[in-house]
Amino acid sequence: MRAIATAMFVAVCTTASAQDARQWSASDGGNGHWYQGVVLGSGPVSWQDARNAAHAVGAELAQLRTQQALDWVFTNVANAPQLWRWTIGPWLGGYQTAGSLEPGGGWRWIDGTPIGLGNWAAGEPRDFLPCGDHEDYLNLYCNQGCAAYPIPSPVPRYNDMPRSGLCDCCGNQAGGVWVSSAVFEWSADCNGDGVVDYGQITSGQFEDVNADGVLDICQRIDRLVPAQYPTIQAAVNAANDGDTIRIAPGVYNERVLIDGRAVALRGQIGKAAQTIIDAASFDGGAVDISGVSNRSQLGLSDLTLTHSSVPGISRAGLRYSGPLNAALVVERCIIRNNYSTNDNAGGAFLLGRVEFHDCAFIDNRTGNHGSAVYAYDLCPVMLVRCSFRDHTTGSGLFYARNNASITVSNCVIRNANVLCSGTTGTTTFSNNRGCLIGTAGGSGFVDAAGNNWNSCPDCDSDGQTDLEEFIFGAVDCNGNGIPDACDVSSGVATDFNGNGILDECECPPDIDSNGVVDGSDLAIVLGSWGPAQPGSTADVVRDGQVNGADLALLLANWGPCQ
Repeated sequence: MRAIATAMFVAVCTTASAQDARQWSASDGGNGHWYQGVVLGSGPVSWQDARNAAHAVGAELAQLRTQQALDWVFTNVANAPQLWRWTIGPWLGGYQTAGSLEPGGGWRWIDGTPIGLGNWAAGEPRDFLPCGDHEDYLNLYCNQGCAAYPIPSPVPRYNDMPRSGLCDCCGNQAGGVWVSSAVFEWSADCNGDGVVDYGQITSGQFEDVNADGVLDICQRIDRLVPAQYPTIQAAVNAANDGDTIRIAPGVYNERVLIDGRAVALRGQIGKAAQTIIDAASFDGGAVDISGVSNRSQLGLSDLTLTHSSVPGISRAGLRYSGPLNAALVVERCIIRNNYSTNDNAGGAFLLGRVEFHDCAFIDNRTGNHGSAVYAYDLCPVMLVRCSFRDHTTGSGLFYARNNASITVSNCVIRNANVLCSGTTGTTTFSNNRGCLIGTAGGSGFVDAAGNNWNSCPDCDSDGQTDLEEFIFGAVDCNGNGIPDACDVSSGVATDFNGNGILDECECPPDIDSNGVVDGSDLAIVLGSWGPAQPGSTADVVRDGQVNGADLALLLANWGPCQ
């Protein structure tokens, strides 16, 4: 694919070109940009058409600001006779702003910087009106340009030409001159690595599949599962670095392998419990990521990883192998019911830097170490606002092997036999809550204060902690740290219209939803007075009657909704 893409790109740039593109390297006193003289037609080509042609391959018309640049470009990419008609050479990236004083006022490069007066040909610019139009666009000029006009003049200069590219001074074009070529310049560095992208494309270092001169890794796109791809793996296989795989709710019976591709897997926010990667029928973990380079931008969010089980092999629900200086970020994911019965790591087996935020680990098992998280040698792992429930096998919920470091903060742990184990690694706990823990400690345990191992907030007493319920999609619109459903059931808050949103977070008396409780809402209440019809919005307090209670609530909230 890379060779094909490179060939396509070069073909676009060279089929009508007089000279191959070359880089003006720093060793030659240059700027590292690439330049190419390109023939665009046999007759006049407008400045705008030339610029459009440059843009089509990721280039711009050349902005040659110094005599040194003019000399280098002329000598290396713009001296072929095909690029010239007599003294008139290729288009450059300059123009005269509208309304400027003729002939020398308001000349600018495409990037807006002024064009100086020092590099113009003798007598130019002159806005030669016999050409048929104002000369407001910049091209290259040199008397040495064509054998048909062999007056020596080895120094290339600026010249002005009409926008159309034609100076028809005789009225019949036969005696006229025109521009039919351009000098393209590639300067973009979209990935910020200090190297101009064009050279990286032509060398095959990076792909440009659509041959537009822009690195594919800089054209990140979303790939939709199952709308565009039947499986997550099919989308991953088609992806380029930087793409995002968008996964709709559903059960995906597959094992996802990401080998060296910098892609992200994203479910819908709040839909992790309904977006399930189920590896029950496969030999390995639900998601396995490896071969990651330092520049990769990976991520997992809003997914459930479940039913990974491989006897004797460390294939947890999530297996990650990557660098120590670039983190894989996992957000709002559920990792549950994964089994590595005869080896290490039930939930996550990590050989690189990883951050977990707002994730739930539930009933993951191992016959050895790290029923929830296993951090391999030297690996740093961070877990923030995560929930852990029902990890009762193996010697430690967390395992930090040789000098690995795990930090656990603002998490809730319910029902675990022992918190941590390790060799020379450490697991540091701060500001956590927990209950039903056999041993609140273990090898490598570091208590950084603020922990309470006798508290698991569970407002509805269903065995699922409040934090876990938030991860599963519960709402806390008033920000008091308690699921809204519990606020309503305990009487702390109200939800008069029964739509699941606390009244303090919306405006129930605003019946017509115009943002104001006003006369129109009052009219609806008065017009519906008496027994409420099914689904009536006028029954604001949801008691089956449109009566004084609804009127009182409406009047109490009169005015703009807060």
